[in-house]
Amino acid sequence: MRNVLWDAAMFSVGFVVYPVIELLYRGTTHGSMALAGGLSMLLLGRVCALRMPAILRATLSCAGITFIEWAFGVVVNLYLQLGVWDYSALPYQFMGQVCLRYALVWFGLSLPLTVLLRAVKRRVFAPKRDEKAVNLRT
Repeated sequence: MRNVLWDAAMFSVGFVVYPVIELLYRGTTHGSMALAGGLSMLLLGRVCALRMPAILRATLSCAGITFIEWAFGVVVNLYLQLGVWDYSALPYQFMGQVCLRYALVWFGLSLPLTVLLRAVKRRVFAPKRDEKAVNLRT
């Protein structure tokens, strides 16, 4: 049950925060960005629990978030032709939907976030010792 609550919390935070960040940074957003943000934060919430060095968790998160951004860009910008963003003019871009600059931003954000989320999950969402004992007996 705690994992479901954790996932719901992560998705909800991303669903709200991602569009707000975009509004503050670009002055505009699109509804699809709430869903992309929710999925990205859900990914971060899952990756933070992996047993690997923080740098690898950040790298995995960065790759996952960049993939989510690319997939949403393909659908929203290329297929539906809504023109929400276009990175074509930036160096090291792919299909105008993702670029190295923002992938590095995601890496920079993922590093402290996966460490922070790992601590929060252990502190708030981890089963208590008594709960583990009860679960083992049932």
